[in-house]
Amino acid sequence: MELLSGRAAYWEARRTLIVSDVHLGKCATFRSMGVAVPELLVEDLTRLSAMIARHRAERLLVLGDLLHASLGLTDRVVERVRLWREALGAEVEVVPGNHDRALGRVAGVWRMRVLDAVHVEEPFVFRHDPSPDDRGYVMCGHVHPAVSLSNGIDRMRLACFWLGERVGVLPAFCRFTSGASVRRGVGDRVFAIADDHVIEV
Repeated sequence: MELLSGRAAYWEARRTLIVSDVHLGKCATFRSMGVAVPELLVEDLTRLSAMIARHRAERLLVLGDLLHASLGLTDRVVERVRLWREALGAEVEVVPGNHDRALGRVAGVWRMRVLDAVHVEEPFVFRHDPSPDDRGYVMCGHVHPAVSLSNGIDRMRLACFWLGERVGVLPAFCRFTSGASVRRGVGDRVFAIADDHVIEV
């Protein structure tokens, strides 16, 4: 797997771009409740399209939380994603996550295949939550991993990939998310995303 600064991984053997925690409709959900946040839907879809085109990916695999909430599935969001999907030259498959309760409402309209909650493609097991599986190396999301870096004066917090012995956790694709601090285990490797770079820290 190639770890990408765009908060995704690319599985070249299967021509598959892998992301987690896209949270489509999150901004619309907050705006519907009167919270003034910028609308990032078009930016997120454009980022996905650019990575798919750059790597000539034939499939986009989402490891859960494609959606944020049913409240965010406004007519505008549904139609904008439908138009994006029509123009996308790749298949889209989704391993459902805990936020995807309304996925059945839009999967057909968006021409997306919904997989089982645990999907095996050797040597990997794809799921949303970080639980080990004897059938292969688990790739997942859910916890929005982040790492804090400090030089004693300044401190910054960066989204990261967190790769353990049996489980690898992708960063949240959606930039409008908080991050859970990584708790390293023995042998864990952490790769921070800093602008256009992925750096092991």
